[in-house]
Amino acid sequence: MKLDLSKDKEKIRKYILNRIKDYSVYVNDGPGEDDAPIQAIMLGFYAEQGGYIYLVFDTRPGKNLDGNWTLHIDEPNMLHFPRWCDFYEKACDGKTVTLILDDGTVKKLDGTVNKLALRSGDEDALDVYFAEMLKALMCELKEDGTLAKLPLRKDAYFMIEEFDGRYFWPEIRSVRSKGRILK
Repeated sequence: MKLDLSKDKEKIRKYILNRIKDYSVYVNDGPGEDDAPIQAIMLGFYAEQGGYIYLVFDTRPGKNLDGNWTLHIDEPNMLHFPRWCDFYEKACDGKTVTLILDDGTVKKLDGTVNKLALRSGDEDALDVYFAEMLKALMCELKEDGTLAKLPLRKDAYFMIEEFDGRYFWPEIRSVRSKGRILK
């Protein structure tokens, strides 16, 4: 099986652009008050079982690392990628799979290596590929000013997380001290 994260990255980019464009029109389905400025943007994913990303805007002031945004993983905060589950399952079953990274690099993941990594408890080895693509996308959207189109607090930040906690960026202590400031 082959999975192309570069195509998925563009689909996610379009989804985020639409969410930003529609933000002031719709009620915010995230923690905090609807009309308050955004403190945090949570971009998470679940490749192993769910096959989706979620984008939640948290308008509560402060560094709220309480996981409350997970209560808002539902439509319209989700974008589904069912092939991610298929890919993950095949890789975990020891099949050889091909992954095209968001920069176009092709990775052939050998079935024996996958089985060994998973036996040693390294489930997050696959999650890192998805997470790094999402992190690159959010950094691009920050740098080109797209995220600044949202009503952000001056100390707003964003995070990338895997649903089961196998990936979290930036590190918690970094978020608590300074966060990934958007402005």
